[in-house]
Amino acid sequence: MIILGGCKRLAPIFPTRAIAISPGSDLLEPRTKSGLFQRNEQNNSFMFSRSRLMSSFPPGIRTAYPQYTVIGPGNLLTLKLILPGYRLARGDALVVDYKRKGRMLFEFTPRDYSSGKFNYDDKSSMGLSVEEVGLLCNQLPRYEVEIVRSPSQYQNAEGGVGIAGAVVTSTASDVPLKSMKFSPGEGSSVRFILNDDNSVDGNSQSGAREVVVQAGEFEVIASIMRSSLPILAGWSPLIDIAVHASQEEALNGGYGDSSGGGAFF
Repeated sequence: MIILGGCKRLAPIFPTRAIAISPGSDLLEPRTKSGLFQRNEQNNSFMFSRSRLMSSFPPGIRTAYPQYTVIGPGNLLTLKLILPGYRLARGDALVVDYKRKGRMLFEFTPRDYSSGKFNYDDKSSMGLSVEEVGLLCNQLPRYEVEIVRSPSQYQNAEGGVGIAGAVVTSTASDVPLKSMKFSPGEGSSVRFILNDDNSVDGNSQSGAREVVVQAGEFEVIASIMRSSLPILAGWSPLIDIAVHASQEEALNGGYGDSSGGGAFF
């Protein structure tokens, strides 16, 4: 499993957000005739065009931060998306940056009972990879799932993925630094439990945090998770770009291949 460590900056909702690529000796100049890239005359860089995506939104709206919250007696559960990063390949092709894969963030914020408000300075979170989110979609709400972050995973980003009724970690001697359990309950409810007794620097004292997600709330979360899979993998955003490029190539009289894998005949 790949660990989400200390990521505080959330990506905007638009998966094909603007990226600036400065021309260099080892980078081919992006192709601008298709309209996918636009030259920034001020700094001589290239930016991916968002005009087609943003045309249906009010003026001044540049980004958005989607989230869904469930209010529990002791904690506030918030789901957020950390979208994958992208890079240019071969000068004019957009691909997912494997070092910045998409994540779904589960954030727990404890309630301050003295004031009745939530203490956002003491929140804890755990980010799940697209494969781990897929695992939840496959197993819940029938089976319990637990996903563990172990010390060796923080060191080398390796390890197993939790399966129904079991946890796979990289070594048997690892003491979990962080874990998240999803336990089916009565009436199709699901308990979301984050155990964060230890942090990477050993200073966390947050302990276990729990929110019982009722059937209707879980149905919303399940729908969000399932619909987010191709977005977190970077599949659907790149498909949209590939289709658009292929259409413009055809309109311009070309017969280029947009699959990235060569001709298929």
